[in-house]
Amino acid sequence: MELQSLGKDGVHTTAICPYFIQSTGMFEDVSSKWVPTLNSEEVADRVVEAIRKNEKVAIVPGYLKLLLGIKWFVLNP
Repeated sequence: MELQSLGKDGVHTTAICPYFIQSTGMFEDVSSKWVPTLNSEEVADRVVEAIRKNEKVAIVPGYLKLLLGIKWFVLNP
């Protein structure tokens, strides 16, 4: 929206919202009960796909979007 207001209509952005990614060193001590850590190559493939499709937001893995919707619905009746 900010870029659009500046007249930069040809610029597109994609926000990437990944879960914990393996092999980055950042999340080595993380263990998740519900969602396994992600493979960095699979995340990279999803990022490229989201950019090519000009998605505004890409949540990785995709099923977390559903869980976030349920969370929002439960916490905001």
